[in-house]
Amino acid sequence: MIRVVLTGGGLGGKSTLGRELITGTYLSRRWVVVPEIADVILQSGISAANQEFEVALVSLQIATEEVLGTLGKATDVLLCHRGSLDPLAFWLRKGWSEDDFFARTATSRQRHYDRYHAVIHLESTAIGASEVYKASPRAEPIEQAKLLDLLCERAWGGHPHYGKVQNSSGIWAEKKEKALNLLAKSLSMPAGERFQVRRGNECL
Repeated sequence: MIRVVLTGGGLGGKSTLGRELITGTYLSRRWVVVPEIADVILQSGISAANQEFEVALVSLQIATEEVLGTLGKATDVLLCHRGSLDPLAFWLRKGWSEDDFFARTATSRQRHYDRYHAVIHLESTAIGASEVYKASPRAEPIEQAKLLDLLCERAWGGHPHYGKVQNSSGIWAEKKEKALNLLAKSLSMPAGERFQVRRGNECL
């Protein structure tokens, strides 16, 4: 199964793109969306303030992807709302050493890269679309969101199929189109294939 990461700072459109790909998709592709694992853990009341939290996220991310992968088909695309290297961005934002991250998780950057066919970075609206960002009740301090976005690029930017979608206008339809084009290119989709809205099993 092909794995694709959606990364970036907060409120960049990762969740929205995942939801829309479930109903509007390539004719020959089926998308399986992996939710953001950190949100699931935080609902239990566990604190995200210590290193153990980020270390656990790496293991849980990989395990969740493996489980969902066994439930799908070989031709499916596993679309991951953050991947196994995203905890590094949060780790660095807390001021901890990158070397310590790889030592604590017993991983390497290349090992994370090898897990995924492509990485699509949806830039946080904190950068280039601040009014959109500030309008959200879920927004963290804008400088924190900007820093996280930069650290996500630091974590994933060396991936051979890394692509970044910036905020040129703050209009979601335009950003989504750019993201879909990056996905199509990274997955080598034939030019004739188009995203189409589906209702049930019928393409409209």
